[in-house]
Amino acid sequence: MYVDALPPHPGHSWFDTAPPEVQARLRALAVDGLLPPWHEWFPPDVLDLPDGPEKARFLAEIPRVPLAYFGEPAPDGADVPSGYLQLSDAYRAAADEAERRGWWVHRENAHHLAMLTQPSRVADLITRFAGAPGSWCGGIAPFRR
Repeated sequence: MYVDALPPHPGHSWFDTAPPEVQARLRALAVDGLLPPWHEWFPPDVLDLPDGPEKARFLAEIPRVPLAYFGEPAPDGADVPSGYLQLSDAYRAAADEAERRGWWVHRENAHHLAMLTQPSRVADLITRFAGAPGSWCGGIAPFRR
């Protein structure tokens, strides 16, 4: 199951699939081959988390990632059916792609970090996907779109 993420792209790197302006922006952020923590890639208002201990813990755990990571091709392999949970509008195209692949798709009116702010809701949706007929662990309870 994919949650507000890019679907797999076997044999291609993230740089192969990302828009050129996004690639250039990330390359410009790298210092000594490392990117700053993920939340620093965007304007501060993009991080949709209330101030407090949860936000502080979350930010403290974000690692610096080598820029080279985005140049590594994803492993080849079968594109097996899966599920897709869209939490934010930024991943609408990814959810559309999942639908084109015939995957189970649910579009939740939330935000990218809803896993932190609405953990019970997101866990419930993932559990429902897992129980959907034809899913990778199938059959607990049908998922209703």
